[in-house]
Amino acid sequence: SSPTRGFIGNIAELIIYESELSEAEIIKVQTYLALKYGVTLSTNYVLSNGVFDDVWPTLNPIYNPYSHNVAGIARDDISGLLQKQSRSSETGSIITMALNEIKEELGQVVGDFQQDKSALVWGDNGKTTLTSTILDACTPNGNEIGLKMDREWLVKNTGESKTVQISPYTNPSDTQASAAFPFNTNYDIYLLVKNSPYSIPANDHKIKGEWKNGKVLFNYTFPANSTRYFTFIGKYNGPPCISCESYGTKRIEFTKTTWPKGQTTQNYKLNDLNVTIITSIEAPSVWKTSKYPRASSKKTLK
Repeated sequence: SSPTRGFIGNIAELIIYESELSEAEIIKVQTYLALKYGVTLSTNYVLSNGVFDDVWPTLNPIYNPYSHNVAGIARDDISGLLQKQSRSSETGSIITMALNEIKEELGQVVGDFQQDKSALVWGDNGKTTLTSTILDACTPNGNEIGLKMDREWLVKNTGESKTVQISPYTNPSDTQASAAFPFNTNYDIYLLVKNSPYSIPANDHKIKGEWKNGKVLFNYTFPANSTRYFTFIGKYNGPPCISCESYGTKRIEFTKTTWPKGQTTQNYKLNDLNVTIITSIEAPSVWKTSKYPRASSKKTLK
């Protein structure tokens, strides 16, 4: 109810205009601020040239499911935007990208955009960063087993081709469980890049990461004016798991083959884990007659 209110905090940037902005101009300003400070918008991202769906078309049905934790690097001379390294400031974000090489300070990033109105913007599908999919063909040879992260990213590159360094890691101040990167240095990590979310494995690019100072780094060149999808695969390469932590989510799909009707105990091997499931039956006569426990149509255990 008060006409004035106090504010305790930091203001990153204050922009003053001589006249009222139109709606189209406001979207351009919001895009500038969003790309500079890693803020996710609910509208399309528009550079100073005013092309409504060029940089990141949030409202497009292809991009909208991936409009979580949106961030980007870009050059837009008219707006004074030159962002060569970025990461979303949203809780749960884990991706940092930079031209050529990620640095501790933004001003240390080497290299530059060759073209004005050039941008590389990414967002994710909002799923957990834990793993639930067991894959064969996680390496270039296609003969080893790996765990694939559920979260997937979409990248839109506008303008020239861009060679970037990519690193997934958790912000130490971000305690949200879904932000935890599920692999440590006991894993070989692969960046899985796809031309579409439905591409066949033979057409996917698999790039092995390099661990450096506790972070895994990948280098990749996005072709000019292209879109790509990516996620991460981890292959355990550490000591035998005798008494240790296991990273990621393991999923058992119960079927008639993996859990015969009426069976109460079963052993499974899940990548680096040996698991024994033991069920306790409260009314043995009733359950035995109906041949429970047994697998359901949803591959859970009834």
